[in-house]
Amino acid sequence: MNIFKRNEVATTGQKPQVSRQRWFFTIFFSLVFLLTLACDNLGTLNLGTKKTFNGYEIYYTSAVTEKEADKLGAWLIANEWADGERKTAQLTKTGKTYEFRMVVKKGIEQDQEIIDQFKLVAYHLREVFDGQAVDIHLCDERLNTLRVVLSPY
Repeated sequence: MNIFKRNEVATTGQKPQVSRQRWFFTIFFSLVFLLTLACDNLGTLNLGTKKTFNGYEIYYTSAVTEKEADKLGAWLIANEWADGERKTAQLTKTGKTYEFRMVVKKGIEQDQEIIDQFKLVAYHLREVFDGQAVDIHLCDERLNTLRVVLSPY
């Protein structure tokens, strides 16, 4: 079915207003659909169990215990990382190595000074986890790893 009336186009030289409205609604509802789909995908991320420490959201997986998550949360508060501002991280473990996966601003993972500071943080986090290695994963907002800072010896 043609939405343009040939007679109207031929007599006025303009496309009828109906076509602009149709395009608007098509684009509008397509964007709404895509946004809904994106939001649904965010909700399907299984990050683990959530605990909040003074604004710092820590998700911990089944590979670690709640007590270990609490120890990390206490360290974050004591070292003023948990300062009331909303932040997100995940604590998990692969083998004997803990992984502290934290959301960072994109580009931070390229800054060597920041990487050196995170190496120092990884060293101090070993104390929290009884001397076990702690790798720090610098992640995007969906906790996809951008760069790993390996735990020093």
